[in-house]
Amino acid sequence: MAREPSQIKLGDVLRFIDGPLEPVACVEKNYSGCQDKYRCVFRSIWQEVADATSRIVDNVTFEDLAHNSKNRHQEVSYAI
Repeated sequence: MAREPSQIKLGDVLRFIDGPLEPVACVEKNYSGCQDKYRCVFRSIWQEVADATSRIVDNVTFEDLAHNSKNRHQEVSYAI
């Protein structure tokens, strides 16, 4: 990775490794595999899922992940 962790978005890495994040193909840009995609009652729901997923992963950087990881590994002390 040639960029600083603060400049690397989780969404970019996920798309690079796994491809599109859309839950179903018809939500992808330029999809032409279904003639009914604009009449489908489910497509708008899947579009909302895709948009919500993108909003989350595109706002998390590797710096955020490293920071969160450090916070989770703090020593836990239990007392009775």
